[in-house]
Amino acid sequence: MPTTGNMTRKIAPILFFYLASALAAETPADKYVEYLPGTMPLILEVPHDGTESYPGVAERTNPKGFPAFRKGRDTNTAELARRMQAFFQEKTGKKPYVVIMKLARKYIDVNREEERGVENEKVAQVYRHYYAKLHEAKNDAIQRFGKGLMLNIHNSTTWQHDVYFGSGGMKAVKPLIQRAGFNAYGGEFSIQQALADKGYEIPGYKNIPQEQGPTGNVNRALTWVDKDSKLDAIEIEINSKKHMETPENLEKFAQDFSEAVLKFVQRYYL
Repeated sequence: MPTTGNMTRKIAPILFFYLASALAAETPADKYVEYLPGTMPLILEVPHDGTESYPGVAERTNPKGFPAFRKGRDTNTAELARRMQAFFQEKTGKKPYVVIMKLARKYIDVNREEERGVENEKVAQVYRHYYAKLHEAKNDAIQRFGKGLMLNIHNSTTWQHDVYFGSGGMKAVKPLIQRAGFNAYGGEFSIQQALADKGYEIPGYKNIPQEQGPTGNVNRALTWVDKDSKLDAIEIEINSKKHMETPENLEKFAQDFSEAVLKFVQRYYL
């Protein structure tokens, strides 16, 4: 009969092998990118709500002096995306894809070109992994549904009104416009109109003057630089002070925004 000591000596190498395999399976890039697969042609992308640091890596300092250098966090945008996924699952039985950058913006900005968004090769691996997951979501959605919509979700403390929309001068929603006409992006069935009907201040709707919002040059590699792209993309900028900073405000906005997006997606993508 084997002794306890003999059994321990036999089992220890096996346990070590499985532990080493488990650790090797998750790379640093995996650790910092949260990917939730979807079952419908909607992708929720959250580039700026990361809180984690990268040990041994210094914060970005922008030594080349690139314009629009930012390090601030878009607080609670990741929670908004997760709530939206749960809402869609409950209402439709289907769920959007979700891609979240968990590494803090002090170290990485995936809403910029790689040269502008990272300053360290280790962090560059995280940047590329993030885009690999976005491409995975895009390719899966297009293959399964023939079209798709990506919402690039941000918030800001500087906007006056409630929610701003950007689409790269309509270039990022070109597939939608070709398929359903110019008014599909901003007309009566749009996300903008649905939110305005709920009482939100949306520039250009319900007597709120039109004004310059975000450029909407969202993830160009995924959308309008690809002439054959079937993916639409809209940049969303939410007034953080009004809608994202307290649990009550976040809960209400998540519900209202999810309902508005669902109405839009049901008409043009499902």
